[in-house]
Amino acid sequence: MLIPWSPQSAKIATKSNRDWVLNAKPVLLLHLDGADAAVTTKDSGGTGHTVTFGGTAQLDTAQKKWGSSSLLLDGDSDYLTIADHANWDISTNWTVDLWLNCDAVAGTYRLIEQYEDASNHWHITLYARTLFFQVISLDTAIVSLAAAGTVTTATWYHVALCKVGNLYGMYQDGTQISYVSDADTDTFAGILVIGRHGDASHYFDGHMDEIRIVPGNPFGALPNAGKTNTIKVPFRPYISWG
Repeated sequence: MLIPWSPQSAKIATKSNRDWVLNAKPVLLLHLDGADAAVTTKDSGGTGHTVTFGGTAQLDTAQKKWGSSSLLLDGDSDYLTIADHANWDISTNWTVDLWLNCDAVAGTYRLIEQYEDASNHWHITLYARTLFFQVISLDTAIVSLAAAGTVTTATWYHVALCKVGNLYGMYQDGTQISYVSDADTDTFAGILVIGRHGDASHYFDGHMDEIRIVPGNPFGALPNAGKTNTIKVPFRPYISWG
């Protein structure tokens, strides 16, 4: 059962739940729960962003990590969009995390990005079974986390990008798989896109669940060059904040 946020529920949250919820309110939280084949979903992050389904994107009750359903994307036309907002800006401490279950992994598949245009965007991408992150500004990669990890089909994976100060780390199932220290930054005027590149390419093929963006470090991540850091993998849905 999802527990709406309140000062009272925050106080009684379990210690294990605090490990990633803490006091960092998400600016986006998609539980992606609903009826089979539904084409609407709610942002439970408190901001109340409107989510638009594109192509034949829909909820699917046959496959999910948590709750009643997950997001089904077919790899050739499906995606979600949310309007431009300052919530998508990369802050000093910043976390994006989600669950994915892939039907295809050999190509290039955008998981999530803020897209202003082809020369200005940030993105998390699945590329040839690996995960990577970039910030592209004026057609130059000003931040780049090398592709790492191994993703296969028909398996649920937790993916988290954690930025702590100038330190970035990508985590797969709680294990740090990549690292970069970079002080470069930019902000973009563009939509948030889930499941494809903003230029209508690199469509994701599979399911996603529990997509979250937090302007903070809810996992207490400590990315390092030795890639020795670990974070706790969520074992239940996040608390709803709205």
